[in-house]
Amino acid sequence: MRKHYRAWKEDRTDRHCHPIFTCIDGCGTGKSRLLDEFPRLLQEELVYPPDCEDKESMQAMLRDALVFKISFSREEVYWPVTSTVGSRMLYQLQDAHEWSFFSRFTERHMTPEHALSLLSQQLEKPRDEMCVILCVDDLQCLAQGTYNGSQMDDMEDGEELFLKTMSSLSLLVNESKCWVTVICASTSFTPMYEYQVRTSQWRVDVPTRSLTHPMVNGVSIFDEFSMEDPRLMDVLIDDMGGFPRVLAQLYHILDSKSKSHNTSTFVFRSVYDFVVQDFQVKYRMDGPQLASMRLAFLAVLRCDSVAHLSRFGDLVLDEVLACSLMRVQSDRLVCPYMLYVLLESSRWDLSEKYLPRAERIDRTPWMTWQEFNIKFRVLKSLAWGVVNDPYLRWGKSARRSAVW
Repeated sequence: MRKHYRAWKEDRTDRHCHPIFTCIDGCGTGKSRLLDEFPRLLQEELVYPPDCEDKESMQAMLRDALVFKISFSREEVYWPVTSTVGSRMLYQLQDAHEWSFFSRFTERHMTPEHALSLLSQQLEKPRDEMCVILCVDDLQCLAQGTYNGSQMDDMEDGEELFLKTMSSLSLLVNESKCWVTVICASTSFTPMYEYQVRTSQWRVDVPTRSLTHPMVNGVSIFDEFSMEDPRLMDVLIDDMGGFPRVLAQLYHILDSKSKSHNTSTFVFRSVYDFVVQDFQVKYRMDGPQLASMRLAFLAVLRCDSVAHLSRFGDLVLDEVLACSLMRVQSDRLVCPYMLYVLLESSRWDLSEKYLPRAERIDRTPWMTWQEFNIKFRVLKSLAWGVVNDPYLRWGKSARRSAVW
């Protein structure tokens, strides 16, 4: 952020000086929550070196920043796509101004830079004193071509839409008279990687936060529930891996069962069964998908490095992220232990073992999974420990010092 600010102050438009922040992870990992928290992170949690001469001016601008959040998962759109961004930026200020303020904007289509120019005039504030934080969610909808194009005559493919949107955002970050910071969220690595290769735009990956014990007024939301052993509640929460969607579902199950059975004490195994049943409905996977997810899970345990071209059986990384609960941090896959329980509960149809061997080649991951299954509980503490490489925590020769 300091390099970005200094380049903006010096009127440098080099794409290597201005970052676009990105968050690329699977479903249920907290991307939208990160975008909601991002302005506060910039305003309150940036760490400045003691001799930073830009500290006060940066803090003042970030404190008064105009914040916009746009999602491409909605169907009601303007066209072209860059005009959608500019128009939504403008009308997100409707709660802060009287409607007569917006009636002056007669153009239906406007680029983000055009919208900021008009806002500068109406707010009577020079653009070189304006700070803007733009959060763009669900970019994968553009890349996959699922964006609603019914309002245009010549439908463009998903790749073209994605490239146009990213080009518009890059132009805004690199050349705007305002100090603009953009963060984008997506479940697709490939289009973002290809855009970065084409343009050499500086991209900074921002990982989602692990939501281990959600707190309200300093108290964990799970404190109102209990297990037969108090420590089991912590085990249950930790097995959710800090993934917001799984934790939300866990709380929903505990809350609903507590009200229906008029009790706040639960049995560990029964709660696990409830969570697994719910996620089997939410994340339906066929045979090849299950095989690929098991391979991905084994990659988590081996701490394998992954890239946008990595394959897991029949699926590439983007497809694995879309299937279930996975996130990528420091080029490695991360998942909750809950995913292991979900995969282990979805067994192959017994009739499949009678298929000719030649037709079972893509099902060989299941053999590896069975051999691994009985050992996993021992390795669990290593896989989710602080040390990334499990081999560093084994003793010499046959004497092993695994953490139980």
